[in-house]
Amino acid sequence: MSRFLPLLLALALAAPALAQSGPPLADALRQLAEARDLRLVYDGALVAGRRTTCPASTRQSDRPVEAVLACVLDGTGLEARRLPSGTIALYRAAEADTPASRPRGPVPAAEAPARDWTLSGFVTDAATGEVLAGAAVYVPALGRGATTNAYGFYSLPLPAGDARLAVSYVGYDTRVEALALEADRRLDLALEPTDLGEVVVEADEDAADLRPETDVQMGRVALTGADVRGVPALLGEADVLKAVQTLPGVRGGAEGTAGLYVRGGSPDQTLLLLDGVPVYNANHLFGFLSTFNGDAVARAELTKGAYPARFGGRLGSVLDVRLRDGDDEQHRVSGQVGLLSSRLLAEGPVGENASFLVSGRRTYADLVAKPILAAANRNSAESGGHTVDPTAYFYDLNAKLNWRPSSRDRVYLSLYRGTDAFGADVTEPRPDDVEDRTSIGLDWGNVTGSLRATRVLSPRAFAAVTVAASDYAFDVGADVEDGVGGDEARSTRVRYRSGIQDLTARLDLDLAVSGGHTLRLGGGGGLHR
Repeated sequence: MSRFLPLLLALALAAPALAQSGPPLADALRQLAEARDLRLVYDGALVAGRRTTCPASTRQSDRPVEAVLACVLDGTGLEARRLPSGTIALYRAAEADTPASRPRGPVPAAEAPARDWTLSGFVTDAATGEVLAGAAVYVPALGRGATTNAYGFYSLPLPAGDARLAVSYVGYDTRVEALALEADRRLDLALEPTDLGEVVVEADEDAADLRPETDVQMGRVALTGADVRGVPALLGEADVLKAVQTLPGVRGGAEGTAGLYVRGGSPDQTLLLLDGVPVYNANHLFGFLSTFNGDAVARAELTKGAYPARFGGRLGSVLDVRLRDGDDEQHRVSGQVGLLSSRLLAEGPVGENASFLVSGRRTYADLVAKPILAAANRNSAESGGHTVDPTAYFYDLNAKLNWRPSSRDRVYLSLYRGTDAFGADVTEPRPDDVEDRTSIGLDWGNVTGSLRATRVLSPRAFAAVTVAASDYAFDVGADVEDGVGGDEARSTRVRYRSGIQDLTARLDLDLAVSGGHTLRLGGGGGLHR
Protein backbone atom coordinates (compact mmCIF):
# COMPACT_ATOMS: atom_id res chain seq x y z
CA MET A 1 0.00 0.00 0.00
CA SER A 2 2.86 2.32 0.83
CA ARG A 3 4.04 2.23 -2.76
CA PHE A 4 0.76 3.77 -3.92
CA LEU A 5 0.95 6.69 -1.49
CA PRO A 6 3.13 8.89 -3.78
CA LEU A 7 0.70 8.30 -6.66
CA LEU A 8 -2.36 9.18 -4.53
CA LEU A 9 -0.60 12.29 -3.20
CA ALA A 10 0.22 13.40 -6.75
CA LEU A 11 -3.37 12.94 -7.86
CA ALA A 12 -4.63 14.96 -4.88
CA LEU A 13 -2.27 17.81 -5.65
CA ALA A 14 -3.26 17.78 -9.37
CA ALA A 15 -7.03 17.72 -8.71
CA PRO A 16 -7.52 21.52 -8.98
CA ALA A 17 -5.61 21.56 -12.25
CA LEU A 18 -7.59 18.60 -13.59
CA ALA A 19 -10.82 20.35 -12.61
CA GLN A 20 -9.83 23.22 -14.84
CA SER A 21 -8.69 21.06 -17.75
CA GLY A 22 -12.16 20.71 -19.36
CA PRO A 23 -12.99 22.11 -22.80
CA PRO A 24 -12.79 25.89 -23.35
CA LEU A 25 -15.92 27.66 -22.14
CA ALA A 26 -16.37 29.44 -25.48
CA ASP A 27 -16.45 26.11 -27.35
CA ALA A 28 -18.93 24.61 -24.91
CA LEU A 29 -21.23 27.60 -25.21
CA ARG A 30 -21.07 27.56 -29.01
CA GLN A 31 -21.90 23.84 -29.14
CA LEU A 32 -24.79 24.30 -26.73
CA ALA A 33 -26.19 27.24 -28.73
CA GLU A 34 -26.06 25.22 -31.97
CA ALA A 35 -27.58 22.11 -30.43
CA ARG A 36 -30.42 23.93 -28.67
CA ASP A 37 -30.89 26.74 -31.27
CA LEU A 38 -30.24 29.38 -28.61
CA ARG A 39 -29.37 33.05 -29.02
CA LEU A 40 -26.45 33.64 -26.67
CA VAL A 41 -24.75 37.02 -26.36
CA TYR A 42 -21.69 37.79 -24.26
CA ASP A 43 -18.48 39.76 -24.24
CA GLY A 44 -15.68 37.61 -25.62
CA ALA A 45 -13.35 38.93 -22.92
CA LEU A 46 -15.55 37.39 -20.23
CA VAL A 47 -15.01 33.81 -21.46
CA ALA A 48 -11.43 34.18 -22.66
CA GLY A 49 -9.13 31.74 -20.83
CA ARG A 50 -11.99 30.06 -18.96
CA ARG A 51 -12.86 26.36 -19.13
CA THR A 52 -15.89 24.39 -18.05
CA THR A 53 -15.89 21.35 -15.79
CA CYS A 54 -19.38 20.27 -16.85
CA PRO A 55 -19.20 16.69 -18.22
CA ALA A 56 -20.10 16.08 -21.86
CA SER A 57 -22.96 13.78 -20.83
CA THR A 58 -24.70 16.71 -19.12
CA ARG A 59 -23.95 19.22 -21.90
CA GLN A 60 -25.43 16.87 -24.48
CA SER A 61 -28.41 15.73 -22.41
CA ASP A 62 -32.00 16.81 -22.88
CA ARG A 63 -32.16 18.49 -19.48
CA PRO A 64 -33.67 22.04 -19.37
CA VAL A 65 -31.47 24.72 -20.89
CA GLU A 66 -31.22 26.61 -17.59
CA ALA A 67 -29.92 23.51 -15.83
CA VAL A 68 -27.34 22.79 -18.53
CA LEU A 69 -26.16 26.42 -18.53
CA ALA A 70 -25.82 26.35 -14.75
CA CYS A 71 -23.60 23.29 -15.08
CA VAL A 72 -21.52 24.80 -17.88
CA LEU A 73 -20.99 28.08 -15.97
CA ASP A 74 -20.36 26.46 -12.60
CA GLY A 75 -17.12 27.78 -11.13
CA THR A 76 -16.54 30.32 -13.92
CA GLY A 77 -17.83 33.35 -12.03
CA LEU A 78 -20.45 33.99 -14.74
CA GLU A 79 -24.22 33.73 -14.73
CA ALA A 80 -26.90 33.60 -17.46
CA ARG A 81 -29.98 35.81 -17.64
CA ARG A 82 -32.83 35.52 -20.11
CA LEU A 83 -33.86 38.90 -21.58
CA PRO A 84 -37.51 39.80 -22.37
CA SER A 85 -36.79 39.16 -26.03
CA GLY A 86 -35.78 35.56 -25.30
CA THR A 87 -32.07 36.16 -25.84
CA ILE A 88 -29.79 34.74 -23.12
CA ALA A 89 -26.98 37.06 -22.02
CA LEU A 90 -23.95 36.23 -19.87
CA TYR A 91 -22.88 38.54 -17.08
CA ARG A 92 -20.25 38.51 -14.37
CA ALA A 93 -21.82 36.99 -11.26
CA ALA A 94 -22.66 39.35 -8.41
CA GLU A 95 -20.33 37.56 -5.99
CA ALA A 96 -16.59 37.93 -6.29
CA ASP A 97 -14.85 35.50 -8.59
CA THR A 98 -13.00 32.66 -6.95
CA PRO A 99 -9.30 32.42 -7.75
CA ALA A 100 -9.90 29.18 -9.61
CA SER A 101 -12.44 30.80 -11.92
CA ARG A 102 -10.27 33.71 -12.93
CA PRO A 103 -8.36 33.53 -16.22
CA ARG A 104 -4.62 33.18 -15.93
CA GLY A 105 -2.54 36.30 -16.27
CA PRO A 106 -3.60 39.91 -15.77
CA VAL A 107 -7.27 40.79 -16.20
CA PRO A 108 -7.68 42.44 -19.60
CA ALA A 109 -8.97 46.01 -19.68
CA ALA A 110 -11.86 44.86 -21.91
CA GLU A 111 -13.46 43.16 -18.93
CA ALA A 112 -14.55 46.57 -17.61
CA PRO A 113 -18.24 47.19 -18.24
CA ALA A 114 -18.57 48.02 -21.93
CA ARG A 115 -20.36 51.28 -22.74
CA ASP A 116 -23.12 51.56 -25.30
CA TRP A 117 -22.55 53.40 -28.55
CA THR A 118 -25.40 55.09 -30.40
CA LEU A 119 -26.49 54.32 -33.94
CA SER A 120 -28.68 57.06 -35.43
CA GLY A 121 -29.88 58.42 -38.74
CA PHE A 122 -32.86 58.84 -41.05
CA VAL A 123 -34.94 56.19 -42.83
CA THR A 124 -36.22 57.24 -46.25
CA ASP A 125 -38.03 55.96 -49.33
CA ALA A 126 -35.38 54.93 -51.87
CA ALA A 127 -37.63 55.91 -54.78
CA THR A 128 -38.66 59.41 -53.66
CA GLY A 129 -36.34 60.31 -50.81
CA GLU A 130 -39.23 61.05 -48.45
CA VAL A 131 -38.76 60.21 -44.79
CA LEU A 132 -40.62 57.21 -43.34
CA ALA A 133 -42.23 57.80 -39.95
CA GLY A 134 -42.77 54.74 -37.76
CA ALA A 135 -40.18 52.51 -39.45
CA ALA A 136 -38.75 49.74 -37.23
CA VAL A 137 -34.97 49.60 -36.73
CA TYR A 138 -33.86 46.64 -34.62
CA VAL A 139 -31.18 44.08 -33.86
CA PRO A 140 -32.91 40.70 -33.38
CA ALA A 141 -29.92 39.04 -31.69
CA LEU A 142 -29.89 41.66 -28.92
CA GLY A 143 -33.61 42.23 -28.65
CA ARG A 144 -33.07 45.98 -29.07
CA GLY A 145 -34.94 48.24 -31.40
CA ALA A 146 -36.32 51.70 -32.07
CA THR A 147 -38.85 53.36 -34.35
CA THR A 148 -38.37 56.50 -36.40
CA ASN A 149 -40.14 59.64 -35.24
CA ALA A 150 -42.42 61.87 -37.30
CA TYR A 151 -39.39 63.18 -39.21
CA GLY A 152 -37.90 59.76 -40.00
CA PHE A 153 -35.11 59.97 -37.39
CA TYR A 154 -34.11 57.05 -35.16
CA SER A 155 -31.62 56.70 -32.31
CA LEU A 156 -30.60 53.23 -31.07
CA PRO A 157 -28.04 52.60 -28.28
CA LEU A 158 -26.11 49.37 -28.90
CA PRO A 159 -23.13 47.62 -27.30
CA ALA A 160 -19.83 47.71 -29.13
CA GLY A 161 -19.13 44.93 -31.57
CA ASP A 162 -20.63 43.32 -34.65
CA ALA A 163 -24.39 43.33 -35.18
CA ARG A 164 -26.94 42.63 -37.88
CA LEU A 165 -29.42 45.47 -38.21
CA ALA A 166 -32.89 44.93 -39.72
CA VAL A 167 -35.00 47.86 -40.96
CA SER A 168 -38.63 47.31 -41.92
CA TYR A 169 -41.69 49.31 -42.89
CA VAL A 170 -45.06 48.21 -44.21
CA GLY A 171 -45.01 48.18 -48.02
CA TYR A 172 -41.20 48.12 -48.25
CA ASP A 173 -38.58 45.39 -48.48
CA THR A 174 -36.85 44.70 -45.18
CA ARG A 175 -33.24 45.81 -45.31
CA VAL A 176 -30.53 43.98 -43.35
CA GLU A 177 -27.19 45.64 -42.66
CA ALA A 178 -24.11 44.06 -41.09
CA LEU A 179 -22.14 46.64 -39.13
CA ALA A 180 -19.31 46.93 -36.65
CA LEU A 181 -20.00 49.52 -33.97
CA GLU A 182 -16.93 50.89 -32.23
CA ALA A 183 -18.11 54.50 -31.77
CA ASP A 184 -21.21 56.65 -32.21
CA ARG A 185 -22.24 56.28 -35.84
CA ARG A 186 -24.61 58.00 -38.26
CA LEU A 187 -26.30 55.57 -40.67
CA ASP A 188 -29.02 56.78 -43.08
CA LEU A 189 -31.05 53.97 -44.61
CA ALA A 190 -33.23 53.92 -47.74
CA LEU A 191 -35.90 51.24 -48.20
CA GLU A 192 -37.13 49.94 -51.54
CA PRO A 193 -40.92 49.86 -52.07
CA THR A 194 -42.38 46.44 -52.75
CA ASP A 195 -45.58 45.16 -54.29
CA LEU A 196 -47.36 43.07 -51.70
CA GLY A 197 -49.04 39.97 -52.98
CA GLU A 198 -50.97 37.52 -50.87
CA VAL A 199 -50.22 37.95 -47.17
CA VAL A 200 -50.73 35.01 -44.81
CA VAL A 201 -50.58 35.72 -41.07
CA GLU A 202 -49.88 32.75 -38.84
CA ALA A 203 -49.21 32.52 -35.13
CA ASP A 204 -45.76 31.18 -34.32
CA GLU A 205 -45.05 30.91 -30.62
CA ASP A 206 -41.36 30.19 -31.18
CA ALA A 207 -40.91 33.34 -33.25
CA ALA A 208 -42.98 35.62 -31.04
CA ASP A 209 -39.90 37.01 -29.33
CA LEU A 210 -38.21 37.96 -32.62
CA ARG A 211 -40.36 41.05 -33.12
CA PRO A 212 -38.73 44.43 -32.48
CA GLU A 213 -39.61 46.50 -29.48
CA THR A 214 -43.04 47.93 -30.13
CA ASP A 215 -44.67 51.25 -29.33
CA VAL A 216 -47.02 50.77 -26.40
CA GLN A 217 -49.04 53.94 -26.97
CA MET A 218 -52.63 52.86 -26.35
CA GLY A 219 -55.44 53.69 -28.74
CA ARG A 220 -53.20 54.87 -31.58
CA VAL A 221 -53.37 53.69 -35.17
CA ALA A 222 -51.71 55.09 -38.28
CA LEU A 223 -52.63 55.06 -41.97
CA THR A 224 -50.25 55.80 -44.82
CA GLY A 225 -51.18 57.87 -47.84
CA ALA A 226 -51.46 54.66 -49.87
CA ASP A 227 -53.94 53.30 -47.30
CA VAL A 228 -56.05 56.44 -47.64
CA ARG A 229 -56.05 56.34 -51.44
CA GLY A 230 -56.93 52.64 -51.43
CA VAL A 231 -60.18 53.00 -49.47
CA PRO A 232 -63.33 53.32 -51.64
CA ALA A 233 -64.97 56.71 -51.06
CA LEU A 234 -67.81 58.88 -52.27
CA LEU A 235 -67.72 59.24 -56.08
CA GLY A 236 -64.09 58.14 -56.19
CA GLU A 237 -62.75 60.94 -53.99
CA ALA A 238 -59.99 59.58 -51.72
CA ASP A 239 -60.60 61.04 -48.30
CA VAL A 240 -58.66 60.84 -45.04
CA LEU A 241 -61.68 61.05 -42.76
CA LYS A 242 -63.55 58.39 -44.74
CA ALA A 243 -60.54 56.07 -44.38
CA VAL A 244 -60.34 56.73 -40.65
CA GLN A 245 -64.04 55.82 -40.32
CA THR A 246 -63.11 52.22 -41.21
CA LEU A 247 -61.02 51.85 -38.03
CA PRO A 248 -62.31 50.17 -34.85
CA GLY A 249 -63.98 52.56 -32.42
CA VAL A 250 -64.74 55.12 -35.13
CA ARG A 251 -67.94 55.74 -37.04
CA GLY A 252 -69.27 58.39 -39.34
CA GLY A 253 -72.28 60.58 -38.84
CA ALA A 254 -74.94 60.84 -41.53
CA GLU A 255 -74.49 58.46 -44.44
CA GLY A 256 -71.73 59.63 -46.77
CA THR A 257 -70.46 62.43 -44.55
CA ALA A 258 -66.92 62.82 -43.27
CA GLY A 259 -67.64 63.54 -39.60
CA LEU A 260 -65.82 61.47 -36.96
CA TYR A 261 -67.50 59.98 -33.91
CA VAL A 262 -64.65 58.40 -31.94
CA ARG A 263 -65.70 56.25 -29.00
CA GLY A 264 -68.91 58.20 -28.61
CA GLY A 265 -67.37 61.66 -28.93
CA SER A 266 -68.87 64.17 -31.38
CA PRO A 267 -66.92 65.52 -34.39
CA ASP A 268 -66.18 68.85 -32.69
CA GLN A 269 -64.41 66.97 -29.88
CA THR A 270 -61.72 65.66 -32.23
CA LEU A 271 -58.59 67.75 -32.71
CA LEU A 272 -57.56 67.83 -36.38
CA LEU A 273 -53.95 68.75 -37.11
CA LEU A 274 -52.38 69.39 -40.51
CA ASP A 275 -48.59 69.29 -40.14
CA GLY A 276 -49.09 70.23 -36.50
CA VAL A 277 -51.49 73.13 -37.12
CA PRO A 278 -55.14 72.97 -35.95
CA VAL A 279 -57.78 72.89 -38.68
CA TYR A 280 -61.35 73.80 -37.70
CA ASN A 281 -64.50 72.54 -39.42
CA ALA A 282 -62.42 70.43 -41.78
CA ASN A 283 -65.29 69.67 -44.17
CA HIS A 284 -66.12 70.41 -47.79
CA LEU A 285 -69.55 70.23 -49.35
CA PHE A 286 -71.42 70.34 -46.03
CA GLY A 287 -69.51 67.39 -44.63
CA PHE A 288 -69.39 65.02 -47.60
CA LEU A 289 -65.65 65.48 -48.04
CA SER A 290 -62.80 66.52 -45.76
CA THR A 291 -60.41 69.36 -46.45
CA PHE A 292 -57.43 66.99 -46.70
CA ASN A 293 -56.38 66.21 -50.27
CA GLY A 294 -55.57 62.49 -50.33
CA ASP A 295 -52.85 62.91 -52.99
CA ALA A 296 -50.76 65.09 -50.66
CA VAL A 297 -51.15 63.01 -47.49
CA ALA A 298 -48.14 61.00 -46.30
CA ARG A 299 -49.50 59.72 -42.99
CA ALA A 300 -52.57 60.08 -40.79
CA GLU A 301 -52.29 59.08 -37.14
CA LEU A 302 -55.41 58.73 -34.98
CA THR A 303 -55.13 58.68 -31.18
CA LYS A 304 -58.41 57.46 -29.73
CA GLY A 305 -57.49 57.71 -26.07
CA ALA A 306 -54.67 58.26 -23.56
CA TYR A 307 -53.51 61.31 -25.48
CA PRO A 308 -49.81 62.23 -25.13
CA ALA A 309 -49.17 65.46 -23.25
CA ARG A 310 -47.83 67.18 -26.36
CA PHE A 311 -51.39 67.48 -27.71
CA GLY A 312 -52.66 69.31 -24.63
CA GLY A 313 -55.96 68.55 -22.95
CA ARG A 314 -58.48 67.03 -25.35
CA LEU A 315 -61.97 65.69 -24.84
CA GLY A 316 -62.43 63.32 -27.79
CA SER A 317 -59.56 62.20 -30.03
CA VAL A 318 -56.62 63.53 -32.05
CA LEU A 319 -56.08 63.08 -35.79
CA ASP A 320 -52.59 64.19 -36.86
CA VAL A 321 -52.25 64.43 -40.66
CA ARG A 322 -48.79 64.85 -42.19
CA LEU A 323 -48.20 66.04 -45.75
CA ARG A 324 -45.68 64.47 -48.09
CA ASP A 325 -42.30 66.19 -48.46
CA GLY A 326 -42.20 65.94 -52.24
CA ASP A 327 -40.12 63.73 -54.51
CA ASP A 328 -36.46 64.81 -54.36
CA GLU A 329 -35.37 62.48 -57.19
CA GLN A 330 -37.42 63.60 -60.19
CA HIS A 331 -40.11 66.06 -61.24
CA ARG A 332 -43.59 64.60 -61.55
CA VAL A 333 -47.01 65.96 -62.39
CA SER A 334 -50.16 63.94 -61.85
CA GLY A 335 -53.85 64.66 -61.83
CA GLN A 336 -57.31 63.18 -61.86
CA VAL A 337 -60.70 64.22 -63.16
CA GLY A 338 -63.53 63.03 -60.91
CA LEU A 339 -67.27 63.35 -60.77
CA LEU A 340 -67.14 65.89 -57.94
CA SER A 341 -63.82 67.62 -58.47
CA SER A 342 -60.52 67.51 -60.28
CA ARG A 343 -57.10 67.67 -58.73
CA LEU A 344 -53.52 68.29 -59.82
CA LEU A 345 -50.26 67.58 -58.04
CA ALA A 346 -46.73 68.69 -58.92
CA GLU A 347 -43.57 67.73 -57.05
CA GLY A 348 -39.87 67.45 -57.56
CA PRO A 349 -36.39 68.52 -56.47
CA VAL A 350 -35.27 72.12 -56.11
CA GLY A 351 -31.52 72.16 -56.57
CA GLU A 352 -29.63 69.43 -54.72
CA ASN A 353 -30.90 69.92 -51.18
CA ALA A 354 -34.58 70.76 -51.42
CA SER A 355 -37.88 69.46 -52.76
CA PHE A 356 -41.35 70.87 -53.20
CA LEU A 357 -44.92 69.67 -53.43
CA VAL A 358 -47.95 71.62 -54.65
CA SER A 359 -51.40 70.06 -54.76
CA GLY A 360 -54.70 71.66 -55.67
CA ARG A 361 -58.30 70.49 -55.90
CA ARG A 362 -61.48 72.22 -57.04
CA THR A 363 -65.02 71.24 -57.76
CA TYR A 364 -66.43 72.39 -61.08
CA ALA A 365 -70.15 71.81 -60.60
CA ASP A 366 -70.76 75.57 -60.85
CA LEU A 367 -68.77 75.83 -64.09
CA VAL A 368 -70.69 72.96 -65.68
CA ALA A 369 -74.04 74.37 -64.54
CA LYS A 370 -73.44 77.96 -65.74
CA PRO A 371 -74.34 77.41 -69.44
CA ILE A 372 -77.48 75.47 -68.46
CA LEU A 373 -78.56 78.13 -65.96
CA ALA A 374 -77.79 80.94 -68.40
CA ALA A 375 -80.21 79.45 -70.95
CA ALA A 376 -82.86 78.95 -68.25
CA ASN A 377 -82.44 82.54 -67.05
CA ARG A 378 -82.87 83.90 -70.60
CA ASN A 379 -86.11 81.99 -71.04
CA SER A 380 -87.35 83.13 -67.62
CA ALA A 381 -86.45 86.79 -68.29
CA GLU A 382 -88.28 86.79 -71.64
CA SER A 383 -91.43 85.60 -69.89
CA GLY A 384 -91.05 88.15 -67.07
CA GLY A 385 -89.85 85.64 -64.49
CA HIS A 386 -86.99 85.77 -62.06
CA THR A 387 -83.36 84.85 -62.70
CA VAL A 388 -81.00 82.93 -60.46
CA ASP A 389 -77.20 83.05 -60.44
CA PRO A 390 -75.99 80.40 -57.97
CA THR A 391 -72.54 79.98 -56.41
CA ALA A 392 -71.47 76.50 -55.36
CA TYR A 393 -67.86 75.43 -55.25
CA PHE A 394 -64.99 74.48 -52.97
CA TYR A 395 -61.25 74.33 -53.44
CA ASP A 396 -58.15 73.56 -51.42
CA LEU A 397 -54.46 74.16 -52.03
CA ASN A 398 -51.51 72.50 -50.29
CA ALA A 399 -47.89 73.53 -50.68
CA LYS A 400 -44.79 72.26 -48.92
CA LEU A 401 -41.09 73.02 -49.20
CA ASN A 402 -38.49 70.69 -47.70
CA TRP A 403 -34.94 72.06 -47.42
CA ARG A 404 -31.88 70.21 -46.12
CA PRO A 405 -29.18 72.81 -45.37
CA SER A 406 -26.92 70.12 -43.84
CA SER A 407 -26.96 66.44 -42.97
CA ARG A 408 -28.17 67.32 -39.46
CA ASP A 409 -30.76 69.96 -40.29
CA ARG A 410 -34.08 70.09 -42.10
CA VAL A 411 -36.45 73.00 -42.62
CA TYR A 412 -40.10 72.57 -43.62
CA LEU A 413 -42.51 75.23 -44.80
CA SER A 414 -46.15 74.13 -45.12
CA LEU A 415 -49.10 76.18 -46.38
CA TYR A 416 -52.78 75.34 -46.76
CA ARG A 417 -55.78 77.25 -48.05
CA GLY A 418 -59.29 75.84 -48.35
CA THR A 419 -62.63 77.54 -48.99
CA ASP A 420 -66.27 76.57 -49.45
CA ALA A 421 -68.66 79.08 -51.03
CA PHE A 422 -72.40 78.50 -51.46
CA GLY A 423 -75.05 81.07 -52.29
CA ALA A 424 -77.29 82.58 -54.93
CA ASP A 425 -78.21 85.97 -56.43
CA VAL A 426 -81.93 86.14 -57.24
CA THR A 427 -83.46 88.96 -59.32
CA GLU A 428 -87.25 89.35 -59.36
CA PRO A 429 -88.67 91.98 -61.85
CA ARG A 430 -91.78 94.04 -60.90
CA PRO A 431 -94.40 95.63 -63.15
CA ASP A 432 -93.31 99.20 -62.34
CA ASP A 433 -89.94 98.77 -64.08
CA VAL A 434 -88.11 98.10 -60.83
CA GLU A 435 -86.75 94.88 -59.47
CA ASP A 436 -86.00 93.15 -56.21
CA ARG A 437 -82.60 91.60 -55.65
CA THR A 438 -81.67 89.07 -52.99
CA SER A 439 -78.19 87.74 -52.34
CA ILE A 440 -77.62 84.95 -49.85
CA GLY A 441 -74.32 83.27 -49.03
CA LEU A 442 -72.67 80.72 -46.78
CA ASP A 443 -68.86 80.65 -46.81
CA TRP A 444 -66.21 79.08 -44.62
CA GLY A 445 -62.57 78.18 -44.91
CA ASN A 446 -59.14 77.73 -43.32
CA VAL A 447 -55.74 79.27 -43.94
CA THR A 448 -52.80 77.64 -42.15
CA GLY A 449 -49.05 77.91 -42.28
CA SER A 450 -46.17 76.38 -40.36
CA LEU A 451 -42.40 76.76 -40.34
CA ARG A 452 -40.54 73.89 -38.73
CA ALA A 453 -36.81 73.37 -38.22
CA THR A 454 -35.37 70.06 -37.01
CA ARG A 455 -31.84 69.29 -35.92
CA VAL A 456 -29.93 66.20 -34.82
CA LEU A 457 -28.31 67.57 -31.67
CA SER A 458 -26.39 64.37 -30.96
CA PRO A 459 -26.72 60.68 -31.80
CA ARG A 460 -29.24 60.43 -28.94
CA ALA A 461 -31.00 63.79 -29.15
CA PHE A 462 -33.36 65.20 -31.78
CA ALA A 463 -35.03 68.63 -31.63
CA ALA A 464 -37.86 70.28 -33.58
CA VAL A 465 -38.88 73.93 -33.37
CA THR A 466 -42.25 74.90 -34.88
CA VAL A 467 -43.94 78.23 -35.45
CA ALA A 468 -47.48 77.99 -36.81
CA ALA A 469 -50.51 80.14 -37.51
CA SER A 470 -54.07 79.38 -38.57
CA ASP A 471 -57.14 81.43 -39.43
CA TYR A 472 -60.63 79.97 -39.68
CA ALA A 473 -63.51 82.15 -40.93
CA PHE A 474 -67.24 81.47 -41.14
CA ASP A 475 -69.53 83.95 -42.91
CA VAL A 476 -73.27 83.65 -43.52
CA GLY A 477 -75.69 86.40 -44.48
CA ALA A 478 -78.18 87.92 -46.86
CA ASP A 479 -78.55 91.25 -48.72
CA VAL A 480 -82.08 92.23 -49.76
CA GLU A 481 -82.76 95.22 -52.04
CA ASP A 482 -86.37 96.16 -52.77
CA GLY A 483 -87.40 98.45 -55.62
CA VAL A 484 -84.03 98.80 -57.26
CA GLY A 485 -84.27 101.47 -59.96
CA GLY A 486 -87.17 103.29 -58.25
CA ASP A 487 -87.47 106.32 -55.97
CA GLU A 488 -88.32 104.29 -52.87
CA ALA A 489 -85.56 101.70 -52.97
CA ARG A 490 -84.79 100.03 -49.68
CA SER A 491 -82.04 97.66 -48.62
CA THR A 492 -81.58 95.30 -45.71
CA ARG A 493 -78.39 93.50 -44.78
CA VAL A 494 -78.01 90.64 -42.32
CA ARG A 495 -74.56 89.23 -41.61
CA TYR A 496 -73.12 86.74 -39.11
CA ARG A 497 -69.36 86.29 -38.97
CA SER A 498 -67.20 84.19 -36.67
CA GLY A 499 -63.61 83.08 -36.74
CA ILE A 500 -60.74 81.50 -34.85
CA GLN A 501 -57.13 82.62 -35.04
CA ASP A 502 -54.21 80.70 -33.55
CA LEU A 503 -50.54 81.63 -33.29
CA THR A 504 -48.31 79.01 -31.66
CA ALA A 505 -44.65 78.21 -31.08
CA ARG A 506 -43.25 75.01 -29.59
CA LEU A 507 -40.10 73.00 -28.99
CA ASP A 508 -40.02 69.18 -29.03
CA LEU A 509 -37.10 67.01 -27.93
CA ASP A 510 -36.62 63.26 -28.40
CA LEU A 511 -33.95 61.68 -26.19
CA ALA A 512 -32.92 58.03 -26.55
CA VAL A 513 -32.26 57.20 -22.90
CA SER A 514 -31.48 53.52 -23.48
CA GLY A 515 -32.13 50.72 -25.92
CA GLY A 516 -35.71 50.35 -24.69
CA HIS A 517 -36.67 53.85 -23.57
CA THR A 518 -37.17 57.16 -25.37
CA LEU A 519 -37.93 60.35 -23.47
CA ARG A 520 -40.04 63.01 -25.19
CA LEU A 521 -40.21 66.47 -23.70
CA GLY A 522 -40.80 70.02 -24.78
CA GLY A 523 -42.95 73.05 -24.32
CA GLY A 524 -44.80 75.73 -26.17
CA GLY A 525 -47.18 78.62 -26.02
CA GLY A 526 -49.97 80.01 -28.12
CA LEU A 527 -52.28 82.92 -28.70
CA HIS A 528 -55.88 81.77 -29.27
CA ARG A 529 -58.41 84.36 -30.41
